[in-house]
Amino acid sequence: MSKPANKPGLTDITGSRTGPTLKAEARVSRFYERAPYPDLGAKPKNPSHWLDPVRRRLEITGGRAFHYLDAGCGTGHSVVGVALAQPDWQISAIDLSEPSLAIARALADKHSVSIDFHQGSYLDPLPFDGRFDLIGTFGSVHHTPDPPGAVRNLLAHLTADGLLVMHLYGRDLDRGKFVIREILDIVEPDLSAIDRRFALYRELVAHRRPSILKRFLDLSPRVALRAVRDAFYKARRRRVESWSPPWTDEYRHPTGPWIDHFCHPLENVYNVRDVQKLAEEAGLDVLEMLGQGRETLSRLPQGWRNDFAGMDYWDRARLMELLDVTARSVLVIGRRAPVH
Repeated sequence: MSKPANKPGLTDITGSRTGPTLKAEARVSRFYERAPYPDLGAKPKNPSHWLDPVRRRLEITGGRAFHYLDAGCGTGHSVVGVALAQPDWQISAIDLSEPSLAIARALADKHSVSIDFHQGSYLDPLPFDGRFDLIGTFGSVHHTPDPPGAVRNLLAHLTADGLLVMHLYGRDLDRGKFVIREILDIVEPDLSAIDRRFALYRELVAHRRPSILKRFLDLSPRVALRAVRDAFYKARRRRVESWSPPWTDEYRHPTGPWIDHFCHPLENVYNVRDVQKLAEEAGLDVLEMLGQGRETLSRLPQGWRNDFAGMDYWDRARLMELLDVTARSVLVIGRRAPVH
């Protein structure tokens, strides 16, 4: 079950920081006060895609309590998933948004897991005792006004051999979304004018896309049947999970996910070179890239492999990104960079 929450006031959220960073973070906080998602009906997320490789890197001494922190936990669907997968861990979570945390606490109670939730900013010193063996931050750092400062602060709260796993928006994966965002920002710059922006979005989608019927007439019967089947299973899965649909979905209403995709006040996107810059500024030693830049030798022509082996880490990761025919988000495992 969720543990009693610490509910600091605005002075605790802001700490000693002043100026543009505070104002930007306050805008993000207000945004999630209005639009927390997903809701309580969503299933907790399965963390195996990142937890399995993290487990292989962790050295956990028998009998020692293992401490995990979810930084920017939102409505708790990631951290509750971790708590279900690792019931022996001591788990904490922090987020700016009290309405999001209310959903997170209810979700923890629903699944009978114990999580120590706090309201606050992880740009400030964290309100927890001790250090963490593992910190996860998913879909959050790219919404902060100071991503290097956020990562630097999280690294400072790791144990000496602790790990950070971090998800960020991918520049190529979300390129189309940010084109639409910029169009909407030009025509209706007021992010709080949700209904007006959504009406513009629907008109834009209708103008840009041919009708579903026309698209199906252009497809071969086999491809059309496959498209119907895939759409059915996707819709069924979403109904069951009530999870956040991607920006590419055809939204009929200005739902929480649509608002998050197209009205968020602060978003950053990353390719491998951007991650490299972030890591260097924050003092993060990236050990493995699980999304963009993931090392997959089958993408290389056979004769390139000796040259590839001689490249530095970031050139190899960028080459992998450029050779990948799919677009991915960023998911990295790292640690505090050693001090030389």
